Amino acid sequence: MSLYESLRYITPRRLREGRMPFVFYSGVILLIVIALIAVLTPQIGSQEGRYAFMAVIAFSLILLNAGVSAKRMLTFVCIYAAIHITLAAWFSQGIFSPRINWLYLIPILMIYMVSRRAGWIWTGIVIALQLVISVLTYLDVLPNNTPLNKTHEVYAFFVYFVTSSSLIALTLIYQGFTNKAIAEIKVRNEELEIKRQELQAISDIRDQFIASVSHELRTPMNAIMGFNDLLQSSQESNPKAMEVLQLTQQSGEHLLTVINDVLDYSQFQSGKLGIHPEPFELRKTVSHAMDLFDNRIKSMRLVFQSDIDDDLPQWILADRHRLMQVLVNLLGNAIKFTQQGHVTLRVKQSDKSLMFEVEDTGIGISEEQQAHVFERFSQATVQTQAVYGGNGLGLAISKRLVELMGGDIGVKSQLGHGSVFWFTVPLVPAQDKGPEHVQHPRFTNQQHEWQFLIVDDVAMNRLLLRQILKLEYPQSRITEAEDGLAALQALKNESFDLVFMDMVMPQMDGIEASQSIRRTLDSPGQRLPILGLSANVNSSDRERFIDAGADDFLLKPYDRQTLVEVTERLLFAAQQTAS
Repeated sequence: MSLYESLRYITPRRLREGRMPFVFYSGVILLIVIALIAVLTPQIGSQEGRYAFMAVIAFSLILLNAGVSAKRMLTFVCIYAAIHITLAAWFSQGIFSPRINWLYLIPILMIYMVSRRAGWIWTGIVIALQLVISVLTYLDVLPNNTPLNKTHEVYAFFVYFVTSSSLIALTLIYQGFTNKAIAEIKVRNEELEIKRQELQAISDIRDQFIASVSHELRTPMNAIMGFNDLLQSSQESNPKAMEVLQLTQQSGEHLLTVINDVLDYSQFQSGKLGIHPEPFELRKTVSHAMDLFDNRIKSMRLVFQSDIDDDLPQWILADRHRLMQVLVNLLGNAIKFTQQGHVTLRVKQSDKSLMFEVEDTGIGISEEQQAHVFERFSQATVQTQAVYGGNGLGLAISKRLVELMGGDIGVKSQLGHGSVFWFTVPLVPAQDKGPEHVQHPRFTNQQHEWQFLIVDDVAMNRLLLRQILKLEYPQSRITEAEDGLAALQALKNESFDLVFMDMVMPQMDGIEASQSIRRTLDSPGQRLPILGLSANVNSSDRERFIDAGADDFLLKPYDRQTLVEVTERLLFAAQQTAS
């Protein structure tokens, strides 16, 4: 056991933390030093004064152990010591008295035990006292100018020796306790780092689990919503069947929203929620957001409309996916809480920002609750959750997304008189992306024998995609593959016009398969259009797929109309390149 550990062990329990051990042992050293002086030089000075000083120090240590703050205790002791030493010097040779040397200990103690500021203050006080004693000595107004003798020489040497040794001892003791504290802090930091790594590992496992669960939930949702959409297209003449199918569609969309919110919240917690700006058509995006609610509002007494300023640019630069997510969230909330009246989406320019306003005539929000609607898991009232449902994450995620895009979000509402949710994003006009995004007539004759390759390890996903393609292109020939290796083998045996490539598959995933297509096939095969598909919603998946060679990317569950539009565009671009 080291010296400092031994000292800490015998220190009273209340005085073992922080600077308390140093304060305690400094007081003990002073007690010992004054006792030695009283014993070795009893004929010089006042023994009563020394005993009184010792009593003051001992009493202060008792108060310190009882809970009195070290700062108050030290201030009291230093004031007493300064008065005591000054008077003792005045009564014995003034500035020539060795007792003056004791004043040097006071600022040192205050620096180490209280603060640097306290040390500087007491340094000034000590210098002022020395000046006062010097002036009194110069004016020869000392009450007792005792002649010096051999005894006083011994006493002076002893005082200088003790005070000098005390200064050195205090410094060494303080350094020892400081080093010990630094070592303990280092050990504690190492423990905290280990704990941080453990928590990070748990967080990574949580994120991986949520992403895995999301993928496993979105995969069957792709089939449920896709086949439900196909059924709706075949049951348009059957109102009862359509009503059931529309309810199924709404339930599926609600479940998908919950899945997305949980995943986004997980990414938000881990700091992985990112923004990826790209040029896109503003009006087309707003129209798409509105179209997503067509089925829901058909059975409602609700006017659902949009109003977009004519002077806004056609193309802007922003994160289209995240902008759509916020719009769909606000529009969905407005429709959910509005039984009749209207829901209006307005888009206009405000200074250098693009402002979106979603106005409804619904139930409204009280003034007290408006400050909390953007907090996670927060809803206006408990009854709101019971009657209307919801998880309380949508608005919190929307607020975070808007802030990441560099904008702001807010609400204006009155209970019982509707609400206006608004948000802004920076208005950055963009150029048209090029001929591949130009609106073109549907050139794909339904009688054309397009050759499609569907690569997916889930049979129901292959079946869904086959049904959609057969519905749109009845004469097409469709080949299926269960993984990337089977896809490469099929591509070696015959040519295709388009590959629908899933990302997560056994043996060889879609990213590796796309890279192999671009590297290993002959020149026509290397230019083959690849449409990446995935139920993973990590922000990096699209970039990874595009970097691997995919021409575009769709997230499952995908909208049938969007799938057809992207298919048309890729086929059109491939024909333009070939010609």
